[in-house]
Amino acid sequence: MKLMSLRAKLLLFLLPLVIGPLLGLGWLAYDRLRTNAQTTLLREMDTLLEQVALSEETHRRSALANAKLFAGSSLLKRYLFAPEDERVNFLLLPLLNLFASYHDAYGDYGDIRLVDPDGQELARYLSDEHTDDSALLGLDAYLAELKASDADALARYVRNEKGDPLLLVGHKLVFVDPTFEDNSIAKPSLRGYLLLVISPEHLRRQAENSHFGRAGRILFVDAQARRLFADESASADSRLEAELRDAVQAAASTHSARQAKHKGQRMLVRARKLTDNLSQIALLPEDELDTASAALGQNVAVIAMVTLLLSSALLLVVLHVLVLLPVQRLERGAAAIGAGDLRARVPVRGHDELAHLASVFNHMAANLETSQQDKDRAQQEALASKQLAIDSLRQADRLKDDFLANTSHELRTPLHGIIGLAESLRGGAAGPLTQAVDDNLRLIVASGRRLATLVNDILDFSRLRHHALVLNLTAVDLRSVCDLVLQLVANLAEPKGLELINRVPPGLPPAWADENRLQQILYNLVGNAIKFTDQGWVQLCAGIDDDGLIAVSVCDTGPGIAPSQHEAIFASFEQLDSGAGRAHGGTGLGLAVTRSLVNALGGTIRLESQPGAGACFHFTLPMADSVTDQDSPPGKEAHAVDSALAADSTQTEETETAPSVMDAWRGDNQLVLVVDDDPINLRVLTNQLGIQGFRVQTATDGEKALTWMSQTDADETCVVLLDVMMPRINGFEVCRRLRERFSASELPILFLTARNQERDLLEGFRVGGNDYLPKPFSRGELIARVHVHVSLVERTRALHQLTQELEQRVAERTQALEQAHAEMERLAMRDSLTQLFNRRYLDQALAREWGRARRHSEPLAALMIDVDFFKQYNDCYGHPMGDRCLQSIAALLCEHARRSADIVARYGGEEFFVIVQDDAEQALTLAEQLRAAVAALAIEHRDSTVAEHVTVSIGVATLTPDSTNQPEDLLSQADTGLYQAKQQGRNRVVAHA
Repeated sequence: MKLMSLRAKLLLFLLPLVIGPLLGLGWLAYDRLRTNAQTTLLREMDTLLEQVALSEETHRRSALANAKLFAGSSLLKRYLFAPEDERVNFLLLPLLNLFASYHDAYGDYGDIRLVDPDGQELARYLSDEHTDDSALLGLDAYLAELKASDADALARYVRNEKGDPLLLVGHKLVFVDPTFEDNSIAKPSLRGYLLLVISPEHLRRQAENSHFGRAGRILFVDAQARRLFADESASADSRLEAELRDAVQAAASTHSARQAKHKGQRMLVRARKLTDNLSQIALLPEDELDTASAALGQNVAVIAMVTLLLSSALLLVVLHVLVLLPVQRLERGAAAIGAGDLRARVPVRGHDELAHLASVFNHMAANLETSQQDKDRAQQEALASKQLAIDSLRQADRLKDDFLANTSHELRTPLHGIIGLAESLRGGAAGPLTQAVDDNLRLIVASGRRLATLVNDILDFSRLRHHALVLNLTAVDLRSVCDLVLQLVANLAEPKGLELINRVPPGLPPAWADENRLQQILYNLVGNAIKFTDQGWVQLCAGIDDDGLIAVSVCDTGPGIAPSQHEAIFASFEQLDSGAGRAHGGTGLGLAVTRSLVNALGGTIRLESQPGAGACFHFTLPMADSVTDQDSPPGKEAHAVDSALAADSTQTEETETAPSVMDAWRGDNQLVLVVDDDPINLRVLTNQLGIQGFRVQTATDGEKALTWMSQTDADETCVVLLDVMMPRINGFEVCRRLRERFSASELPILFLTARNQERDLLEGFRVGGNDYLPKPFSRGELIARVHVHVSLVERTRALHQLTQELEQRVAERTQALEQAHAEMERLAMRDSLTQLFNRRYLDQALAREWGRARRHSEPLAALMIDVDFFKQYNDCYGHPMGDRCLQSIAALLCEHARRSADIVARYGGEEFFVIVQDDAEQALTLAEQLRAAVAALAIEHRDSTVAEHVTVSIGVATLTPDSTNQPEDLLSQADTGLYQAKQQGRNRVVAHA
């Protein structure tokens, strides 16, 4: 039998104690809230009735006040006492305009009437919106009531023949007869009534928009209990039911709520009398009160249920925290100790029995942990001794790598001296040599270069071991790189008669790689193939593999390699013929460096070969379009660094530079400054450059070089060869100071140093170096680079001189073009006949003046002037006389428009346009002056119908620019004024109304 848990027992006992009180409080809350909700709804009904009554009264009083204001018009008095013909011919139109202005000010006043004391209509204004001309019912009774009333004005709600409700506001017109000379003895008499017939749209909006509760609404009824407006339940002019009429009458008289039946539904009725013939009624279905009470009951029930659930949850949480959690913590602690976690502890909270039990449990766990720690300490001491031995071995390995790298750096300088002196002797620095001496020198150079190759391999191996190699990844055309590598190794293959084949397709996508390191990889693989192949061919081919990578293959017809040795040849310092009688030299680092470079570029390399069947090395590279730009590291500095570091790991003999090439690179007595603290290096560079036809100036330190440059003509020195490591001032500082005076194009600087680490090369380019030659370097490489930079300097100087000449010519032609352009602009803006501004300039000037006037809120006036009957003038006097006439008028316009801001332009044909910064009155005055001045010219015009001389018609327009108008509006209004002037007989000024 399953036992009841401790949690269930506690809840079964405590929950009834919580539920009972909560249910009682919920019922009391429901009863109180229901009563408050009904009271609030009735109060809302009363408030709405009060607001509607106040709104109606305000509207009605406003109409009465406006009627009193309108009745005081002097035009009304004049109209009432005027004879019939004067009324019709002179006063009726102004009176209707006056009524129209009332309508413009008060949109509801769409029907305004003037009647005599007998009710006969004297004048009436009907707006375009109020086209209903139905007669008003009860108008005579209303006028009689108004006449008998002591008040001057009276407002009543009436209906027309169609039954539409209207608010009729009338005001007595009581005036003294103006024919009496002595007003003190004259008595005022009733002369008529001013009637305002107003549509009660404000009441309609109140009836439609005033709601309370969910179904409560407002009705308006007249004295006969007829509705003023239709709604969804009844039409306008329909009477209320008898029961509802009685309830409305009782509610209005007692100011209390009544019950009545309306449309088969019980209603709660409130009513308020607004005027003698208008009442408002508020109807609220009684079902809504019951519905609100039911909804409130549901809400209270929900709240009570939520409260019950929350109380139960709170009770459960309290039991869980105070009783169940301590028990569960003890259970988990025991399970953790059993699983081997001796550091597990149970939190001790409080001072009860459960807390004491937890404390005893923790003491037991601490004793177990102490025993385990003693055991672990002995094990850690053994591991520490083992790690110390491993660290010592790694330190020894690092010291070995550092020793190899540092030794390789130190070997570069003496190697450079040996190779350079031997090359200069072979080049004839010490005179002619015998064949035996030349052969011995050639062997010295070859041995030096073999040693330089060894140094480069060791440096690359050291960088790869320490992950210090910097790659400049970019899109590389693989076929072009293969062509370059095959050209470089062609001299190695030629003695053996080997065929070098490039089968890389021209349309192959570019590879994403470091171009210099890719050259080094191909150089190593092709060089090894040539080294071990005695006859046949060496072939390069490439394509796209199944993984979307570029697969490159270097194949040969050599002796082949056994499969058991495929992995061994990629090991460091490993060679296939490593015995004492091996046939080929080398360090065994070439393929190890090659595999590391391929891996660094994101590819893999493998070998396919069998003894006697040649060998094929396959490696992969990513395509340029499969990687993003963000993968591309360093820019041109890193590129230059790696260009300098790209080493030949296979070439063991110097590539001889052809004599024809060296002759093409001969100097023409150009001056080269060589700065080096090593006398051997100075001698080598002096010999090699002197043999090639260059003048050489030497300096043994940076201070002497700077002093010599400060005393020498800047155009004399072409190139500076600068060693980096020198006493007192190093090469970087010398370069930085020279760059303060000379740019890189004016004075090229080539760094010469055995320290070719990345940070040194980057620093050299940062301070302004142009190029870099790592020691040791060949005579051909030195002469080639010096020749390139000397040629660039000479071409730069010639280009600078040519640029100065071109700049002078361009400046002269630019000045001439600017003058011609200014003259063309002036001609383009002027009328050729009158020399006034033309239509094009007028449009630009008007836009500019419009913007200025808008910013300052100033008026802008326009005068459009037309010569009257100008076609007849041309027909009568001929076109030459017509041209002189226009010129005379143009000169007169310019004379009268004296201000600098005034603009006079020929608008087209015989029309002129004037823009002035004046208001309407000043613009009219100027227009009259111009018209009179043209008449004063007395230019004879026999065919004119307005005068015997030339006349003008002028249209005037004035606007204050703002967001509602545009410059085109000013032109249009001036043109309209001119048209009106012509229509009215010409030879006149008309302002646009």
